[in-house]
Amino acid sequence: MSAIKSRINEMDALRGIAAILVILFHYTFKFSEVFKFNGFSYHFSFGHYGVELFFVISGFVIFMTVEKVSSPLEFVKKRWIRLYPTFLICMLLTFTVISLMHYEQLKVTWFEFLVNFSMVPSLIDVDAVDGVYWTLKVEVLFYAFIFFLLFTKQIQRYRLIGVAFLALTTLISIVYKFHPYLDVGTLFLMGVMFYNIWKGK
Repeated sequence: MSAIKSRINEMDALRGIAAILVILFHYTFKFSEVFKFNGFSYHFSFGHYGVELFFVISGFVIFMTVEKVSSPLEFVKKRWIRLYPTFLICMLLTFTVISLMHYEQLKVTWFEFLVNFSMVPSLIDVDAVDGVYWTLKVEVLFYAFIFFLLFTKQIQRYRLIGVAFLALTTLISIVYKFHPYLDVGTLFLMGVMFYNIWKGK
């Protein structure tokens, strides 16, 4: 991919739209719910779709990364550098601010704080420093799945794997119920398909 195409302006614009949606949702809906503050007369409940848009973007971007790496470990390195430093700064800042506040329901113990360095505390039933970090667990699990496909050299079969996933999702949703993680999986898959359309495939 050429240097000109190293950044996609439309993708950056979509990220901005998604971020604005999430901010409006949290400050007009979740903020008043958590802090019992009724300063907003309108609750922008549709803002949660910003998170879903982020997952679609992630599916698009991850496959762009896959085409640029030469090994599974390089994929992990690129994702770690992209995600972890920013997460660490935000997590430490959030923990510090919450520790100085009087909202006891938002505070975590030192043990829970240390577990949060893993980015996926909920995997062992530990509270996150900030509830919005639940999306990181989803992202990390998606990265782990892509790493597995790269490691086993099955990444080129992503179309077949995608079809199998959709078939399984449909079956589960009919027999049982539509699990949220299956929902997110379809969003990642949508992003992958959009990437292929963008590449002319």
